[in-house]
Amino acid sequence: MRTFFVLISLVCCLGGSAQQISLMDSLRDAFTHDPKITGKLDGRISLINGNRVGFQGIKAGLAFGRHVEVGLSYNWLSSETTSPKYADSTHFILFRYVAPYLQYRYVYKRKWRISIPVQIGIGRSHLVEATGGRGAKRKDYGMVLLYEPSMHIDYLFLRYFNAGMGLGYRIMLINNPSIPSRFTAPTLAFHFGIDLGRMWADYQRVR
Repeated sequence: MRTFFVLISLVCCLGGSAQQISLMDSLRDAFTHDPKITGKLDGRISLINGNRVGFQGIKAGLAFGRHVEVGLSYNWLSSETTSPKYADSTHFILFRYVAPYLQYRYVYKRKWRISIPVQIGIGRSHLVEATGGRGAKRKDYGMVLLYEPSMHIDYLFLRYFNAGMGLGYRIMLINNPSIPSRFTAPTLAFHFGIDLGRMWADYQRVR
């Protein structure tokens, strides 16, 4: 599955080159533009130990021209997912990470955008005993490092907003060895974004 997704990413990059725009030339051109602020909320469906779970994320970044966006995201496991490590009690998995990201849009036509975002996340995971309240015991802390390539399609509406979905894959480069769970898995994302740069530019014109 990992190899399959990497091949998809390579095909998409080659597709951009077929449009007479090489990736490096496009990146160089993009960074000659003034940056515009962007923000995005997203929710992702994924798997842990074969069970469906939800992740949520917040992204803030800068868009350079039409094709390149860079920024930082904060992501967390939003589902109450148990770990089978302790047979005598129930423990939920807590999993959070921050991730710098780069998004390259290789299709930008009218209101449609198709892009390849990639991010590398670093954070930690641990277990919390399902007793509730502040007295819940937390244990098995450990660092995580992951790589998340994906492919997204977005539709722009009402000038300042966009919504879309994407298919990706979460690859654990370093997993917390204290939690015997399978975090490497495909992801299905749904997101909503606001073009703050365009909103600010319009505000400046009408002042």
